[in-house]
Amino acid sequence: MHIALLESLGISPDALSAFTNQLEEQGHTFAVYEKTTDLQKLREEVREADVVILANMPLPWEALEGADRLKYIDVAFTGTDHVPVAQAAAHGIQVSNASGYAEDAVAELCLGFMIDLLRSIPQIDRTCRQGGTRAGWPARLLKGKTVGFVGAGRIAARTADLVRAFGTRSIGFRRHPAADPAFDRETDSLDELLREADIVSVHTPLTSSTK
Repeated sequence: MHIALLESLGISPDALSAFTNQLEEQGHTFAVYEKTTDLQKLREEVREADVVILANMPLPWEALEGADRLKYIDVAFTGTDHVPVAQAAAHGIQVSNASGYAEDAVAELCLGFMIDLLRSIPQIDRTCRQGGTRAGWPARLLKGKTVGFVGAGRIAARTADLVRAFGTRSIGFRRHPAADPAFDRETDSLDELLREADIVSVHTPLTSSTK
């Protein structure tokens, strides 16, 4: 089996070499490529591949049209909107993602964005570095706010846990509410969530139904 890694996964060369050796010992071939948007290069890289691995680089279907041996696309990332999932399925190519990847990292980033926006941190930083002051830029508290989560999966639940420590109230939206204790309340009405929330945090995959 020929496996093609189309971009760096952010692991050390030693770790990558160890994985490569394991695969080669099992009789597979493993090729590692630099990330590219060059369609012709992508076609060449995947032409003989049985398996393709990538993270978040766009992979257009046009790059795969000549990959007659391809059976599996492994996305080392949460989202799959950058991969031609529908066309792959129609040609019997399986696609998987890394569900559960970086839950804490994304939750902390979301919390950082909320504080960043409420306290106007980028604007104040820029103004102060230019010799000005924070005058005129609002600095509001997260405490007391209602945070609405559109998509109430594991990353949203982890984010809700973090913002609760700041004294917030949380509402989770999903089509089939599940009474997750991470949220103070859940709803199946997006309009209701938008009416009540001071902050909206979006945690849905990008699909035709969510776009």
